Amino acid sequence: VLKSNLNSDLNFFISNKITKGMAEFILEKQLRNIGNVLAKFIKVKISQPHYDALLYHFFNEGVDSIEGSSIIKLINDKDWYSVTDEIKTAKMFSYVPGI
Repeated sequence: VLKSNLNSDLNFFISNKITKGMAEFILEKQLRNIGNVLAKFIKVKISQPHYDALLYHFFNEGVDSIEGSSIIKLINDKDWYSVTDEIKTAKMFSYVPGI
């Protein structure tokens, strides 16, 4: 019986793999969603590198964290130095030595 359940589980994972194309589609959809939410909350013009950094940051932090983000508030206040400090202290960097 255990072997039967193991084979069933294995077959489930094998049959539910995603292709590279599907993974790229999912990633693109997630990034587009984050971009749409950022557009709602960022009230100032930012450069493409800044936008890309925010996409990366909120991809890791989660789209739900955008609305109440101190980073977004600092960007809208054009407090660029504080934005850098805030990103460095974000939880996604808390495990990176030297930062």
